Parts: sequence; C-alpha cells; structure tokens
Amino acid sequence: MQKFNAFKRVILSFLTLMFLTSSALFAITDKEMGIIINLAGKQRMLTQKMSKDALLIAEGIDVEKNKKDLESSMKLFEKTLNGLMHGDKELRLAKTNSKSIQTQLRKVQKLWEDFKKDLQEILKGNTSREVLLNISRKNVPLLKNMHKAVTMFVEQSGNLSKLKIDIANDINIAGRQRMLTQKMSKELLLIDLGIEPEKNKKELKKTINLFDRSLKALLYGDKEIGSKGCKLNNIKQQLLIVKGYWDQIKPTLNEEKYSKKRLKAITDALALTLKEMDKAVKMYEQSIKRQIKISKISQIVNSFEKAISQNDKLINEAYLQQARTQKMVKEIILTIMGVEPEKHLENLKESSLQFDKTLKAFINGDEKAGIPKITDKIARKQLSEIDKEWQPFYENVKKFLSGKIDRDALLYVLNNNEKLLRKTNAFTLRVQRIMQEDSSIGTYTAHKVALVQRERYLLQKMAKERLLIEGNIDPKENRKKLNGSILIFSNILKGDKNFGSLEAETPKAKAHLERVRKFWSKLKPKFQQKSRLSDAQLLYIIKNTPVMDENLKKLAYLLKNDID
Repeated sequence: MQKFNAFKRVILSFLTLMFLTSSALFAITDKEMGIIINLAGKQRMLTQKMSKDALLIAEGIDVEKNKKDLESSMKLFEKTLNGLMHGDKELRLAKTNSKSIQTQLRKVQKLWEDFKKDLQEILKGNTSREVLLNISRKNVPLLKNMHKAVTMFVEQSGNLSKLKIDIANDINIAGRQRMLTQKMSKELLLIDLGIEPEKNKKELKKTINLFDRSLKALLYGDKEIGSKGCKLNNIKQQLLIVKGYWDQIKPTLNEEKYSKKRLKAITDALALTLKEMDKAVKMYEQSIKRQIKISKISQIVNSFEKAISQNDKLINEAYLQQARTQKMVKEIILTIMGVEPEKHLENLKESSLQFDKTLKAFINGDEKAGIPKITDKIARKQLSEIDKEWQPFYENVKKFLSGKIDRDALLYVLNNNEKLLRKTNAFTLRVQRIMQEDSSIGTYTAHKVALVQRERYLLQKMAKERLLIEGNIDPKENRKKLNGSILIFSNILKGDKNFGSLEAETPKAKAHLERVRKFWSKLKPKFQQKSRLSDAQLLYIIKNTPVMDENLKKLAYLLKNDID
C-alpha cells in the first residue's frame, strides 16, 4: 500500500505540472489544428476530384451528375481556401497567423484562379483537347502547392498549437490517401482520353505504390513515411475497411484498355474508398484529445521512470560505497596473505576507482551514470567530510596498487577504514531520509532493493573482519564487530521487521531470495566459527563471498522489478 500511495503522489504531481499548462498560450487549440490539417488535406483531394469530374464529363459519363459534383467541389475548395486564410466559423476554421503559411496560401489562390477558368469551360460544355491539356497540366502545380501548405501546417503544429507532430503527421497521411484515390481516377481517365498517356501511366504507377505503402504505414507503422502505426482500435478497424476495398481495386488498375462502363465502375469504387478514407480522417481528427492524453501519460511515465531510476541509482550507489570501503580492506589483506595476489590487486583497483568515481558523481552529478548532483546542504557537507577522509585513504591504497607491501599503508587502512565507513553510512542514511521526505518511490526502494545493497556491504565487512581475526589482528575487537555484522545480515535476510523487512512478491524474486537464504545458511557457520579456520574453511569463505555477492546483486535486480 505504501508503494502505491507513493506512486499516486508522484503521478499526481506530474499530472498537475503537465495538465495545468494553459492552452491559452497558443493561438490555435489542438482541436482547431486537427480541423485545419484535415481540411487543408482535403483541398489536395479536391484538386484531383475536380479534375476527375471534369474528365468524366469529357468522357460523357453521368454528365449532369458530374457537373453538379464539379460545381459543388469548386465552391467547397474556394470556401475552404478563404477559410484557411481568414478563418471560417461554419467550417470551424481558425485564422492562420503564420506569415510563411499565408504566403504559401496566396500562391495556391493564384494557381486556383487560373485553374478555375478551365473548369468553368468544362461546365459550359467546352471539352476540347486544349482545355483537357490545361486541366492535365495545371492540376499538378495546384496540388503540389496545396500539399506544401499542408506540410507547413504539420511542421508548425507544435508551434501553432500543442498538437504533437506525429499525430499531425498521421492526419496528414490519412488525408493524402483521400487525394490519391481521386488522383488515380484522374490518371486513368487521362490515359483513356489519350492526354499524355505515357506520362500518366508512370504517374498512375507511382500513385498506386504510394497509396499502398501509406495504407500499410497507417496500419502498421513506417519510419521513412513518418507513421508509428495506429494504436486506436476503432481507427484501425476503419483502415482495414479501406484495405478491403483497396485489395479489390488494386488489381483492376493495370489493364490496357477500359470500356466506359469499366471506367465508371473503377472510379465509383475509388469514390467509395474515398468516403471510407474520409471517415478514417475524421476519426483521427476526433481522436486528437485521446491521443494527446496518451502522449502525456507516456511523458509522465517516462519522467516517473527517470525519477525512479535516479532514486534507485542514488540509494544503491550509496550502499555500494559502504561495501567498497570494506572490500578494499579485504582485497589488501588477501593480497598480503598471498592468496591470488594478481586477482585481488585487480579487484582492489576496480573498487578504489569506483569509489572515487562515484564520490565525484555524488558531488558534481554524472548524467551518463544516472547519478544526480546532491544539492541537500547536510548531504553535501557529509560528502565533503567523506572526500577529506578518502583522499589520504586512497593514497595509501595506491601504494598497494604499485605492487609494494607497505606496513605504514596497511596500518593506515586498518585504522581508518571504519571511519570512512561511518561517514559513508551517515551519508547513506541522509539520502534515505531525503527520499522519504520527498515521498517518492525511492522510499519503497530503500526498504527493498537498498536493503540488499546494505547486505552486500555487510558481506564485505564480515569477510574483512574474519580475515583480520585469522591474521590475529585485534581478534577480540574484530570478533565483536563480526558477530554484530552477522546478526544484522541474518535478520535482514530472514525478513525481520526490526531490520527493514526484506520481502519478495513475484515468484521469481521469492525463489531467488530463498536460494540466497540457503546459500547463507552454508556460509554463515564459517563466519561464526569460534576457533581458527582450517585452510579449507578459509578458502571456502574467500571463494564463496564473491558468489554470495553476485547472488545478492541478482536479488537486487529482481526486487527492483518486483511488482505483481
């Protein structure tokens, strides 16, 4: 319960921070931006639909109907273009204040006025080759410039509103699919009418491939196209309906010659695909709030995980620093005893370098290592005291690293390692307290994962103390210390509430905790033995202390992810 209360508090703080960001800071709301991208994208489709309607009239297919459709499309294109430039309440279009987009829309307007003249000729009944060539050649610059305007809206969506570019991009791609259905119809009709047939055959092939790839990108994702794939089930189902139409239409687009009846059937099928694709675009537009919410939750989770990671790293490293103070002494003793000296000198080098690096990270911060700079005044003072103690300690450790057995250096290390340990321990307790005051997930970590890290330092301390007893160095005092270390280690491991209650929840963590307990039951008697150890018993401790440490390290990892 404590874990989840802490989780709620952190989530609430992030939610408050993120959701209180006022949309009043932006000239265009997320919903308005979605409408703009949808309708601007629809303009691209209308350039192709108007061309298609004009060509159907020239083919003599449903002339009256297509004249009405053409007139309706022309009025809508003009109204939407004015709305994008100046705003339109009826279309729910907000005025665009971007100078660069306004400049681009004026280019579109100029091209439109020229293209409109040829469409009006078609409505008057003029279907001459000259007019059809004009339509063939003028619709593409109009389409390209309208597409450029849409792209500018998408690219500036983050500046003009809070709409994320990946959401804007999906609306753009889906909107472009509408246009491609009409572009395919237009190209088929131009080929049939003998208007630049080779050029239009190449264009048709490109259009088919783009529609096919874009549909797959919207469904399943495509990095190059810029879509992550649809995560919302209702939209995905609608896209699958479109795919159903497309799978039937695609094979019919490669025939050499078409009858008027066949052309009508294909253009009608593409018109139905357009309607279904339009539904998908509207669903994208309506889902903006939900997608923004998903995006914000994702940001919250990422921020929360980063905070957890930093807290875990901080408390874990603090406990590991304690372990390193004892591990260094143990490695020095083993080196002097002649037990695999090269190996233990290498361990000594690694432990001392890591202690030094981590201490600097606590003082200055280390983003790469995931350790934040300590800002708490008391903790910083403690770090200063540790650093003061550490510098001469490190200098004496270095004497052993040079390969010499230095009596004075040994005495210094033996006399001062626990002073360094106490100061490091005080810092760890301060870090723990800071995390508790912050009510973060780190509080929970301190009672679980960090307890295991404490066990790791106690293990190194016990190994050091047993070795000192075997070396007859202040045996009475070290026996007393060893018994205290064993008591704390054993009680933490068995889950005594007075020592922090180390528990596991998931089956995997529980199983490993049990393995650690069994391993300790074999190692513990060797540490506890009152008489001097035999060579075999001493070797058992030396060989199995690192094994126990690795098992504790694995336990820490499992407990970190120990969530039912």
